[in-house]
Amino acid sequence: MNSSSYTTPFNFPSQALKEDEKKKVVFCIPTISKPYQVTLDSLEASLPALEASGWDHAAVYQIGCPYISAARSMMLRKALDAKATVVVFIDHDLSWDSGDLLRLIETKGDVVAGTYRFKGPIEEYMGRFSPVSTARRLCAKTVASRRIPFPPGFSRSRGQG
Repeated sequence: MNSSSYTTPFNFPSQALKEDEKKKVVFCIPTISKPYQVTLDSLEASLPALEASGWDHAAVYQIGCPYISAARSMMLRKALDAKATVVVFIDHDLSWDSGDLLRLIETKGDVVAGTYRFKGPIEEYMGRFSPVSTARRLCAKTVASRRIPFPPGFSRSRGQG
């Protein structure tokens, strides 16, 4: 096979979103039974800002698969088949402020993640926290080229466009 004719699903950065392309985000939410109501409420509250910014959106759910990596893989395939320009993975029990999802999606970088807290009384965060210019704890950070460990439960990557 000629290497110039082979295209991977994530051919970075040559398939970066161009200004005239339709922006489409697909949310991938794996769950054992159904997403928590706080997740659905957060997603619903985020949609007006996404739509105002020109984003078309869809959601894919993988229900009942106990193997998170397999569930994410199956959802990714569906998102790529839907021609997503951006794929967002969201754990089924997360909540966020309405502007956080748009910020995650539109932050520069091929792979971006927001860190979030462990569920417990002590304030501890998954992944490695990297401070940003604002005082907010949600930090969108480009992680792919630096190999920074990050929690994939609130992350996005560029689709094939």
